[in-house]
Order: sequence, then structure tokens, then C-alpha cells
Amino acid sequence: MRSTELIPFTATVLRKNPPYKSLSNQEHMAMILDWFARAQKASGDGGIPAKYRPYDFSESALYPSYPETSGYILSSLLTYEEYFNAKSGVDIRALVQFLLNTQLECGAFPGGHAKMKNHLKGSYFNSGQILLGLVSYLKRNSGDLEVESAISRCVNWMSNQIQAGGTVRDEATFRGYRNYYARATYGLISGALVLKNEGSLQKAKELNDRICDQQCEDGWIPTWGFEDDRAVLHTIAYTLRGLVESGLLLGESRHIAAVEKSLKSLLKVQVKWAGKTMPPSFYLRSWKMGNGEICPTGIAQLALVLFRLSEAQGNPEYRKLGNEMIEGLKPFHIRGQRDTWLNGTLPGSWPINGLYQPLDLVNWSIKFYFDGLMISEGLPPASLEG
Repeated sequence: MRSTELIPFTATVLRKNPPYKSLSNQEHMAMILDWFARAQKASGDGGIPAKYRPYDFSESALYPSYPETSGYILSSLLTYEEYFNAKSGVDIRALVQFLLNTQLECGAFPGGHAKMKNHLKGSYFNSGQILLGLVSYLKRNSGDLEVESAISRCVNWMSNQIQAGGTVRDEATFRGYRNYYARATYGLISGALVLKNEGSLQKAKELNDRICDQQCEDGWIPTWGFEDDRAVLHTIAYTLRGLVESGLLLGESRHIAAVEKSLKSLLKVQVKWAGKTMPPSFYLRSWKMGNGEICPTGIAQLALVLFRLSEAQGNPEYRKLGNEMIEGLKPFHIRGQRDTWLNGTLPGSWPINGLYQPLDLVNWSIKFYFDGLMISEGLPPASLEG
């Protein structure tokens, strides 16, 4: 019975200090690739399931494929296969076809997955995330007219959703435009660059300029969380990654400066886990710690921001911090469980019943962690996509 098998697992993921040993970067990467490959086969549609819910004892503990995250996971897999000259174990073409199959007639990609309310509704945020993967694929397969057409249609749709004043039409969002959508605008910029679509690039720039306009003196950015009075590290890192990428891709130093301004306050707030200091899961508007938990997803994402800044700014301190974050997550990387869907995953929160994605093992945690491991293993940060 799976419920019995979960007893030792539960004791592990509720502990203050996780028991897992740090392995080599390659060993941690191999565990993640194995999970992606097994999950794709189990999905039956070529996509990557959104998450595994170990305490869901129904037949649907492994969730449906998630177009949004399947999109940017595609970028990671392509980068891995190219840089390390090795197969990922994932059927790349099947993953691409899955994404193409989800595109709506209007050119948008849908929000959510089959278990979410916004599924099949055009989503600015999800469209941008999926564009990242399709652009990565087109760069390596320039003759694929089907993919190029899909990118063009999506770029045009996203561009048309941007309104004067630096916002996005409500009908293209889940609950209204929020500034962590900068992450999706990074996808729009990537698509517009490959198509040489200057009009869309200008709109994307103006959208991120508006975020910089709204930034507070202490580095806080309004609406970069799901809530107004606090923000989870996951969406903070989405915002910062979107701005750092737009800054580097468009040559906008103001976007880079905004990221560094936020980091100055963010990195002062730390919590101790597994003998290491790490950023907490949540920040309050006052830049005080929102709780004493950690968000492995957000920590991995933040490391990627630091890696990109380090290379662009020539600041080795950012690189050092990024490496420490990726190394610090190794003891939280689950393995050795009888339920093999647990192995290779990284919880949304630690402990697993924390506020962000409680009791869930989400695929985007290991996607961003995989990216950080690749950089720690030698991938130049400038080669990072998605």
C-alpha cells in the first residue's frame, strides 16, 4: 500500500534537517532527467506532468501534462543535449508536438492544465513560458516552418494584449496583470527577437519599463507576488529573471539596475536550514521574513538570476552566492524511496507541508534546479535558455 510506504518519506520531509547526502552535479542531473523521461512516458500525450501529489491516493496522483512548464523544460533539455553532448531521455519531438497541439486558434497558448479553471483560455503568462521552449527549438531547427508559424502567431497575440500604460488586458490574465508577468515578457522578447519583430520588442520594453517605474526605493516591486502584502520567492525570482533577461537581451541597463536594487534588500533576509543560510519562502512588504520555511523552487530560480548577473556584470560574488544556493539544495533532493515517483523530485516547500505548493512535488522545482546544476557543472550562464 502506498500509504504505508509514505510513512518513512513523511518523516523525512517534515524534518528541519534533510538526511540526503550531496552528490555530484551529474548525479543530481541524472535523477531529474530520469523523472522527466518517466513522467513523459506516463503522460501519454508527449507532455510533462505538472506534479506528483504523494498524499493523493487516487489514480490521478500524477497530474496531467502542463503546457506552461513543459515549454520551458524543453529549453533546459535542448541546452543539456547540446552542451553536454548527451541524450536527455525525453522524446524532444513528442514534447514539441504536445505544445503545438495545445495552441489556440487565436495564437495564444492556454492557461493551466486539465485540472485548472483557466485551462483552454488564452493566457499571456503561459504563452510567454511556452514561447521560451519553442524558440529554443527553432534556433536548433531553423527549417521547421510549423514551429516558426506557431511562434509568430503567439508573439502577435501577446503583443496585442499589451495596453498603453504598461499593463496587459484582463482577459489574457488569470486574476489581472501582475508584475511577475515579467517572466512571460522574457518569452515574448525571445520570440520577437528570433522573428525580428521590432514592434513587439518595443511593447515588451515598455511593459518592463513600467515595472521599473513602480519599484520602491527599498527595491520592493508592487504585485510581484500572488498577494499585495507579501510575495513568495518563486514569483519574486520570476520578476527578477524577466527583468535581467530583458536587460541583457535588449541592452536596457535600467532593467539590470532594478534587479540589483531588489537583491540588495532581499539577500539581507535569511533563514537557517540544514546548517546553511538561505532566503525564506515569503517576504513581507517591509522586507521582513514572511515565515521560517524555504522554497527550493525559488532558491533555484534566484541562483539563476545571480548566475546571469555575475557573467553580465563581472561580479564573482553573485556567482559564489548562486553556487552556494545550488549546492545547498542537494540535501533536499529526494531519493531512495519505494514509490519511484518521489525519486528525483524537489518539494515546492520545505517542510513539504509549507505554504507554497503544500504537499506537492512540482515539475518546475526540478526544472530550475536542473538549470542551476548545469551552470555549476560548466554551462556558461549566457547559454542558459528558458
